[in-house]
Amino acid sequence: MCNSHRIGSAVACREQTAEVHHARINPLIIASSMTFVIYAGSFMRNPIIPLYAKDLGATVIEVGIISSSFMVVASLLAIPLGSTSDRLGRRRLAIVGSLLVASSSLLMTLATSPTMIMLFYALAGLGLACYSPAVTAFVGDISRTDTLGKVYGTYTMVQQTAIAMGPAVGGVISGLLGFRNVFGLSGVVVLVGSAVGLLYFHGSSEARPKATRPSISKGFNALRRSTIVLMSWVSVFTISFMWGVSQTFLPIYAETVGVGVVLIGILFGVQSATNAIGRIPLGALFDRLGRKWVIMVVGVAFEALGTALMVYFSAPVMLGILMVLIGFGMGVTQMAASALISEASNQTTRGLGMGFYYTCFYGGMAVSPTALGLVISAFGFAPGFLAAAVVGLAAILIIIALTYRASSQAAP
Repeated sequence: MCNSHRIGSAVACREQTAEVHHARINPLIIASSMTFVIYAGSFMRNPIIPLYAKDLGATVIEVGIISSSFMVVASLLAIPLGSTSDRLGRRRLAIVGSLLVASSSLLMTLATSPTMIMLFYALAGLGLACYSPAVTAFVGDISRTDTLGKVYGTYTMVQQTAIAMGPAVGGVISGLLGFRNVFGLSGVVVLVGSAVGLLYFHGSSEARPKATRPSISKGFNALRRSTIVLMSWVSVFTISFMWGVSQTFLPIYAETVGVGVVLIGILFGVQSATNAIGRIPLGALFDRLGRKWVIMVVGVAFEALGTALMVYFSAPVMLGILMVLIGFGMGVTQMAASALISEASNQTTRGLGMGFYYTCFYGGMAVSPTALGLVISAFGFAPGFLAAAVVGLAAILIIIALTYRASSQAAP
């Protein structure tokens, strides 16, 4: 209850009451709810943008540039904006980011050229570069060290479910109402997530004194001294790099061996479901492990195996099994990496650490289609997918080498 004699102002009284109200709601539920709504609304646009751009006269090359604009901007800006959340607070960056994502969708309804679509899609990348590191770091801020696996398993499961569900909903709406209405609805949905943040996302990680605000270079130097953080960044880049080739070229390969469009959609649905569902139980297992980094190696190995074998099978059942391996590998690695980065950092560097996480994640998917597309064009599908798996093997060797180096340095 508010004591007006001690507080001395109605404004302070209302703020105290709001803080008590917010404290009654689990902050993980608030962060997860925001992320589900914002990611589902944002990813509703993904399957529509290439078709929309084509309708406005975009060439195949321009469609590729438009699709890359989102990943490139999100990858380049996640680090400085993650660091900004360490200095200015998670809430500010989360709300600004969600409003930018909503604005990008609403502006899409006004697009009259491929160039405008590219600019508005790049704005969405800026929005998620603000939002994602800040909220992912916030989850670590509010969690106990001994439950990080379970907490990040829950949060990333919600995030992945939204990523998987958004395109399906967007596809259905576009068939019923048309492209522009998808963008309008996407903007409204993301605004709902912004409203949740404005009302309920509390300020436990707000701006800190200048003395405790490290620069990006100092924060990076602090983080890179942690072998676990370096392992996590390598792992995240690797799984997204491998997924980039599957996401881009598996539909083309599947079509050449007689797998229809419906079955291709089911295969990707299997991957998304496996990716999401396994994160909570695996997070609980993660919390009980001694050498927690081992679970990342397992995840990278599973995805590498599934990727390497993909083009040696044409039966839908076998392709489905391989997509389960890939989904499992991605899910366990993302969960473990986010938890390990959170555990190895603090409130002054966690946003920066998560910024690098998202730079690695988006960067891998941005680089992979171009690099491996050249390999596939020159040598065929099998060498291209095998090359992606070799990158996974190289990452495992790097992780083992980092572990050996850390053990050698720790030895007397």
